[in-house]
Amino acid sequence: MKHYETLYITHPILESGRLKDTIMNVQKLIETNETNKILCTEVWGKKKLAYPIEKQKYGTYVLVQYSGNGKSIKDVNVELEHNVNILAYLTVEIDETEIHKQENEIDDQISGFSGDEKNNKTNEISKNKDEEKQVKNNNSKETKEEINEKFDEEKTNEKIKTDELKSE
Repeated sequence: MKHYETLYITHPILESGRLKDTIMNVQKLIETNETNKILCTEVWGKKKLAYPIEKQKYGTYVLVQYSGNGKSIKDVNVELEHNVNILAYLTVEIDETEIHKQENEIDDQISGFSGDEKNNKTNEISKNKDEEKQVKNNNSKETKEEINEKFDEEKTNEKIKTDELKSE
C-alpha cells in the first residue's frame, strides 16, 4: 500500500464552519475508494500566498495524508480541481517515515488551539482563580493601607530603575 499527501489551499473567506465542511468533504472524497484511509489531517492556517491565485493574496493551507492503492488519486484531483472553495492543490507520494501523527482534532486546529495550548489556557484560568482566592485571603490578613504602601514602594523602585537607565 502506498502513502500520499495532498496539500490544498482553501479560499480565505471560509469561516470555521464552512472550512470544516470543505475539509470533511475532501476526506469523504478520498475515502470513497474503500482502500484509501485518512492517516492525518493538519490545518496549517491562513497564510499569505507567494503570488495571487484567483485574485486572492491569502489562503488557508490544509494537509491530508492517507494510504491507498493509487487508483482513485486521479478522481480526487479532478474533484479538487472543480471545487470552488479550493484555490490550489498538490498530491505527492510519500514514504511511510514521513507520515505525521494526528495530534489535534480538526475543530481545535481550525480554532487555532493545540492540545497543549488548550491545557495551558485551562491551567492559566485555574491559576488566576487560585490567585484571586489568595488575594482575598491576604486582604483579610493585611489592611488595605499596607497593600497600598507595598504598591507605592514597588512603583517608586521601578521609577528609580528607569531613571538610572535613562541617565546611563
